[in-house]
Amino acid sequence: MAIVDDAGACALAYLSFKADGFRSMGTAKSAAPDFARCELARMSAMIADLVSHRKIVGV
Repeated sequence: MAIVDDAGACALAYLSFKADGFRSMGTAKSAAPDFARCELARMSAMIADLVSHRKIVGV
């Protein structure tokens, strides 16, 4: 999701992750695919870490 603040700056939000400081909606839209891929990779790493430390059982 793209968000525009009162000053016209744009931010991207996906689940609880956020990237801000984009000067335009176009810039935010261009960055959105990479942002989503990075956040999905981060979540995957977080899950792998939990599984490897046996905090999640049966995965």
